[in-house]
Order: sequence, then structure tokens, then C-alpha cells
Amino acid sequence: MKHVSVNKNIIFNILKSFMGIVFPIISFPYAARVLGVEKIGLVNYCNTIIGYFILLSGLGINIYATREGVKYRDSKELLSRFTKEILLINILSTLTSYAILFVLVVCTDLRKNAVLLCICSMSIVFTTFQIEWLFQIMEQFTYISIRSIVFQAVSFIILVMFVKNPNDYLIYAIINVFASCGNFWLNIIKSCQYVDWKLRCRLTPQKHIKPILVIFGISASASIYLNLDIVMIGSIRNTTEVGLYSSGVRLVTVIKTLLSSVSMALLPRLSYLKKNKFEQEYKDYILKYSNYLFMIAIPASVGIIILRKEIIILFAGAAFIDAAFICCILAINMIFSVIDGMLYNQLFLPTNKEHCACVATVCGAICNLILNIIFIPRYGYIAASITTLVSEIIVFGLLISFGKKIFDVSMMFKYVPHYILASVSIYIIGAIGNRYITNIWVKIVFIVILSVLAYFEALFMLKNKYTYEVYSVIRQRIKNMI
Repeated sequence: MKHVSVNKNIIFNILKSFMGIVFPIISFPYAARVLGVEKIGLVNYCNTIIGYFILLSGLGINIYATREGVKYRDSKELLSRFTKEILLINILSTLTSYAILFVLVVCTDLRKNAVLLCICSMSIVFTTFQIEWLFQIMEQFTYISIRSIVFQAVSFIILVMFVKNPNDYLIYAIINVFASCGNFWLNIIKSCQYVDWKLRCRLTPQKHIKPILVIFGISASASIYLNLDIVMIGSIRNTTEVGLYSSGVRLVTVIKTLLSSVSMALLPRLSYLKKNKFEQEYKDYILKYSNYLFMIAIPASVGIIILRKEIIILFAGAAFIDAAFICCILAINMIFSVIDGMLYNQLFLPTNKEHCACVATVCGAICNLILNIIFIPRYGYIAASITTLVSEIIVFGLLISFGKKIFDVSMMFKYVPHYILASVSIYIIGAIGNRYITNIWVKIVFIVILSVLAYFEALFMLKNKYTYEVYSVIRQRIKNMI
């Protein structure tokens, strides 16, 4: 198989993630203003519940299949067999997920939102038959990105056309499902290019179950301290607080998702390099792209803290201004979350050490659960943001400890002081902008443009190796274009 450029994969995966964020950025403010805090909170509450069942039906299949599938991608016969085995496991887990959901809806208070939950649950079956991991194995990020962008654009048009008042929250839920999973039928058609569905062969899916369950343990534990807070706020407090908390989470998720997409785009290539013993190239990739993540994540966190009120007002409206405070906490959490994701995708998965990450995330989930039970009843969504940060820091500490046995982790963090020092310039410019500029748009443009210039100028002054690399690549590309 001809290898696609890693940079191209990263660019298109970032583009896909960016458009996946742009759709909520554009649609959420519209939906929040039309539906109101209570209804938008109700939809987010039900989506969070269904998220657990998507997690259950998906097990650890997406990540496992992406990592293991690279071994078979040069043979259509072997890849076809592997795909059928994984899909069979996924179908069985999906049926199990629906059975448990049905029992819970019938036997608990969830039945009062049965219709909304039924709509949201369509994402479960659609996600299964998306077989997104197949296209990640083949590094078809261009196809994935273009397809997703088209469906999200269509979804936004439908949203504006049909969501007109608070009673249209069910339509809003349907549109969300369509935007995220409606493209599954296109994937089925395109999959025939790589998989011979008519091929008859003896399937042995049982050999995949153990490693899948280990990765599932990681995903389930991570989901607990990422999503349990929303469920608990909705159950213990009210859906209004869910709406406030969700708006803050969505804002920070914009940057976090973009950065995480870099690690996910690298997973197939890093797994391939590790399995074929290209150790030096593997090491170079980790050091280079981990520094690129730090270079963006740290100043982005500072920027969110500085412009939290302005962004919340533009993102969700003045009714959500109380979410500005938790944006500071979640922005700090974003840095640790991105690092944890980087260590998981670039270090533990390619080296088959996912059990170490499983231990770390389980510990973080247990900590999050205990702290949420203690503090959410009294302090609500503010407590939820703090407990999430504490849990993420615990996971970070454990991953670093385990990672030292696999790789010289200190090499990855060698230039982090540069990014922290350079970010001081962003804080100073933000303080000036907040003091003297009142217009929101002028303030944002002023702070963002000057901060970017000052930040990279500071990195040049610090003689940051990776900043010079980026500059050299950009300069060379411009010369080639001319």
C-alpha cells in the first residue's frame, strides 16, 4: 500500500475535527437561543446518557481495530476477514446495549423522556455500521473529512429551516443524530473498495475480545470522569445547570478536539512503525508532534481564560454568562487532557501497553465518582469542573509514571517551559485588551492577533527548535508555490 503523507492525514483529520466543532459552534448558539437553557439542557442530558450506551456498544473497537488493522491493510483477503470479525463483535455489543437501554427506560424515571431517548439512541446503531475504523486503517482521512463536512453543512441548513421554537427540541435531537452518524450508508458503499463482503472464510472473533475489553476499560473509565458529571448534575440538581455546564464544556472541547485529532491521525502510522521496528522514526514522530501539541495547547488555554466571558456571550448568549467561571478550570483541564490523550495514542497503544493506561483511567474515574458524589449535591456544576480537573491530573501523574518504563518521557517535555514563558505575553496583551477595549469583536480580534504575533516572537527569542522547524517548512512551501 502506498503511504499517504502523515502531514496530509493530520491536516485532514484536523479539518474534520474543526468542522465537527464549527457545526456545534454555529448551531449551538442558534439552538440555545431558540430552545432556551432548559430544553437545550434536556437534549444534552439525554445525549450524555446515550453516550454511555454508544460507549458500551463500541467497546474499544475503534481504537483496537485502527491499531491492529494496519497489519492486514496490504492484503484485501486478510483485511476482509479482520473487518468481518470486528463487525460481528460490534453488532453483538450493540444488541446488548439496546437491551440494557430498553430495561432502564421501562423501569426507571427515564421513561418520561422515552421519545427523546429513542431518537438519540439511533446514534448507537448508526455508529456501529459507520465502521469508521476501516477508513482510519487505510488512512483515508481525506474521504472521512469531506464526507463529514457535507453532512454537517446539510444538517445546519435543516436546523435553521425546522427548529423555530422550544417545542422543536425533538427535531433538534434528530438533526444532531443525522449530523454525526447519517453518513453511515456512504461508508458501507465505499467499504467495498477495501473489503470483499462476499468472501467466505472461517471467522475467529474470540481472539480479539480480550484486548478490546482492555481498551474498553480505558474508554469507559475516561467517559465516567468526562460525562458522569453531566448526568449527576441533571439528576441531583437540574437541567438548567446542565445547560450552563455543557456550554462551558463545549467551548473548551473546541480546542481539545482539534488537538486530539493530531494524535488520532498519527495512531495508524505509529503502530505501523512500531510493528515494523522503525524505532528511530517512531521516536522522531513522538517528539516532533508532542511539541506541536504543547505549542498550541498551552497558549490556547491562556487565551480561553482571558476571553472566557466574551466567547461565552458569542457562543451561547448572555443567558449562559454564569458558565464563564468554569471555563477557566476547564481550560486548565484541557492541557492535561490533551497530554493524557497524546501519551495514550502515541505511547501506550502502539507499544501494546494499553493496560497501563487502563489502570490510570480507572483510578481517575474512581476519584471523579467519589468527589462528584461528595461535592455536586452542594456546589453543582462548579464542583463538577473542579473534580474533572483533579481526576485528569491524577491520570496524568500515573501515565507519566508508567510511561517512563517505555520511553524517555522527559524528552517530550524539554521545551514546555518555552511555551509557558511565551504564553505570559498573551496574558499581558489580554489584560490590556480587557482594560481598555469594550467592544467584544474588537477586543477578541485585538487580543488574538497581537497574542499570536507576540507568542511566536517570544518562541523565536527563546530559540525554540520546533518553532524554527515550522517556520522553515512554511517558508519552503511558500517558495515552492511562487
